[in-house]
Amino acid sequence: MEFSERRIFKIVILGYREVGKTSILETFNWNGFPEKHIETTAINFAIKHTEEAGEKMQLYLWDTGDKGYERDIIDLYCKQATGFILVYDFTNEETFKELDSKIKYLKEIAQDRDPSFLIVGNKLDGKSREVSKEKAEKFAAENGADFIEVNEMASTGINEAFDIIVRKIEQNMSKKKEKEKSWLGWLSPL
Repeated sequence: MEFSERRIFKIVILGYREVGKTSILETFNWNGFPEKHIETTAINFAIKHTEEAGEKMQLYLWDTGDKGYERDIIDLYCKQATGFILVYDFTNEETFKELDSKIKYLKEIAQDRDPSFLIVGNKLDGKSREVSKEKAEKFAAENGADFIEVNEMASTGINEAFDIIVRKIEQNMSKKKEKEKSWLGWLSPL
C-alpha cells in the first residue's frame, strides 16, 4: 500500500529547553532511550513509518529548540502542522507555565486548520514533583488538548503519547471532512 496524502501527519514537538523533547522524539523513533544527547539548535527532523488499524502512516516529526532567534524557523513548521506535542518537566513548574503562551500562540498561527494538541508531562530525574497531574489535566482540558505523563528515560508512555496525538489528528480530520460534506451537500441542487 502506498502512503497517501491523507495518511501523512505533521507533528511539531515544543516546550521549554531541557524538558526532554529530543529524547522523547528519539526514544519513539529509535524504540529506546538515546545513549548520547546533543542539544537541539533550531530543528531536528525525523520520519516514522507506522501502522494503525491496518493502515500505513508516515509521521513527519519536528523537534524544536527553544531559543528566541529560532522563532521564525519554528513558525514555518508550525504553520504546516496537523498536531502539536507540548512538553514540560513536571519537576519544574516554570516549564509548565511556559505552555500557556505557547498554546495560545500556536492556536493563533494555525487557526484555520484546527490542529490537535497533546500536553506531555515528562519526569527528567529524581526531583520532587512541582506540577500536579490534576493541574496539568485541567490545563489540557481548558485548551482542548489531550494529556499524558511520560518518562523518556524509562521509555514509559512514549508510544502511547504518539498514539494519542495520531488518533486526535484523525478525529479532527474526520470532523473537518464531515463538515465539508454537509456544507457541500447544502450547495447541491435538489
